[in-house]
Amino acid sequence: QTSMSLRVPTSPYQSQLARKGGRCLLESAGRGTTTSTREPYYEAYFKLAELIEKSPASITNRMEQGDCVTFNNRRMVHSRKTFKLNGGVRQLQGSYINIDDFKNALQIQYLKRNSGQLVTRVGNQCNC
Repeated sequence: QTSMSLRVPTSPYQSQLARKGGRCLLESAGRGTTTSTREPYYEAYFKLAELIEKSPASITNRMEQGDCVTFNNRRMVHSRKTFKLNGGVRQLQGSYINIDDFKNALQIQYLKRNSGQLVTRVGNQCNC
């Protein structure tokens, strides 16, 4: 019998995963496995990938030139699908920001626009 250890709260399984604590990286298939653990590992790995792929909470978006997407890297499963270049060039730029730095930058933008609004919910606390 194979068991899967999911350690990062990830929608739509957030309540189940939150009890596990830690983090789960699906990107490193097979790294660190031994001959005796390889088959059960891949069985669990592909089952987890299937659960994520078939999730009713899954969202697919085709990005166009100039599009920007932001998300909390530790709270959301995210990936890219394969595609054909059709003669074009693909450039995807990633970056990371501390949540406090992001909140401060957002507050500055609110102040510049004279909204008087305080940033109160950012990141994991945002239910919008």
